[in-house]
Amino acid sequence: IAADLESHGMEGVVDDCSAWIPNETGWAVDRKVSAKMREASKGFEIIHAIGLRSAWACGEAFYLRKQWVYTVYDWPKSTHQQVIDRLSSARAGFCSTRAIRRALEDSDAVNLDYISPGIPTPLITSADQDSCRHALGMDEEKPVVLVYPCGHSPRMSATDDLEEELAISGHQAIVYKLEPDDPHADQWLVAADIVVIPGEKCGFDPFVAKAMWIGKPVVVRESGGLEEFGVKDVSLLTFQNDDDLAICVGEALHSAVFLSSVGAAARARAHERFDLHDCIRKHVDIYRALTSR
Repeated sequence: IAADLESHGMEGVVDDCSAWIPNETGWAVDRKVSAKMREASKGFEIIHAIGLRSAWACGEAFYLRKQWVYTVYDWPKSTHQQVIDRLSSARAGFCSTRAIRRALEDSDAVNLDYISPGIPTPLITSADQDSCRHALGMDEEKPVVLVYPCGHSPRMSATDDLEEELAISGHQAIVYKLEPDDPHADQWLVAADIVVIPGEKCGFDPFVAKAMWIGKPVVVRESGGLEEFGVKDVSLLTFQNDDDLAICVGEALHSAVFLSSVGAAARARAHERFDLHDCIRKHVDIYRALTSR
């Protein structure tokens, strides 16, 4: 977004302040961080905090004295009144999913808006699936089920027996659990026939958006914000509890035509929902509205 602002007559600067905004809060910590935040913000008309840690820091440093906004990508770990008070001092809060917006609204946060994040067009495609499987040294005849951790409670244990349960139902599949920061994540994504997200209360995740963008059928738990990424049984597959997961995946693998149609619909949905230019335009409109006041 920042890189594209110049074409709209604005200047955007990205400052990674993660090194000096700790997870801990308290009078002494907040006072020190606030001083750094006020110094870093000099010369800027709008401060845009990415994530709740940065939003807390902005609420402490500025409250109502400066124009600042924030974006929430992850499900809020806390909706304590002190958190909500600080968020409500922002001119606007951008929620990456409608579910996150509802969670904050239910806690009485104000000035909330929904903006679906845009993602850069992925450089990977699903066209070289066979070569990725070969590079990863896997049996190219078996379908690949990729399990991706996401959310406050990853619930990876929900997939512990997935390969065995699929075999019992007559589906010989490779089930691979992707670890955070796996260097071969993109290869596994291209190699996969279906992507499973077992976590609860997931917010926006660019990996899931990328999976849909390249036409991978995605299975998510009916909890949190991921279930609004698509239409159930059309562009997205969903399950309610751990016992349903193997059934959902097995039924999808049973029909190659159905799996392909869900993947195609997921691709179309992602290209519409996660369009980066549309996301930038919405941010620019809000920035302009704030600076014209």
